[in-house]
Amino acid sequence: YRGIFGLDFLLSDDDILYLIEANPRITGVTPLLTALFRGEEGIPFYLIHLLELGGYSYQVLDSGSTFNKEGSLLVMHSLVNNSVILEQTPPSGVYMATNGQLKLIRRSIDINSLQNDEFIIQEYMPPGMVIKPGGRLVTLQFKSKVLDENTKLWYNNVSEILKTVRNAIHTKVID
Repeated sequence: YRGIFGLDFLLSDDDILYLIEANPRITGVTPLLTALFRGEEGIPFYLIHLLELGGYSYQVLDSGSTFNKEGSLLVMHSLVNNSVILEQTPPSGVYMATNGQLKLIRRSIDINSLQNDEFIIQEYMPPGMVIKPGGRLVTLQFKSKVLDENTKLWYNNVSEILKTVRNAIHTKVID
């Protein structure tokens, strides 16, 4: 296979990493990696994917090029055991969470212009859609890591952000 592929892992409680799935395609993190690449800052992730898929010949001349940006993508899923109708989600944009409330900063999305306490919400499905149990609701993007790899604890106020976003999503269980 040539091009981008994603590997899904599970980490057990005793710190054993299990490969559970290989996805030979662009994945949910592709837009985040593409957004983090800017100008002369590393190898253009999505461009290489297109060149590989098209079978074009190319050469990376800067063998020392690295991708040193950090970012995080979180996908929020429905937690109920029934299908639901999505009644309301925050519209896509840049947000802050303050005192349990979401504040829309701007509708234009650019991860590289995020300030420290800002994050991106992207609607996954529009209101009115039926979401199956465990289905995706929204994605959140951050300009930094959100989980400490050693302690498995959320950084800063990410736990509060997740709670605030979840409270802003309204669903109705289908009977």
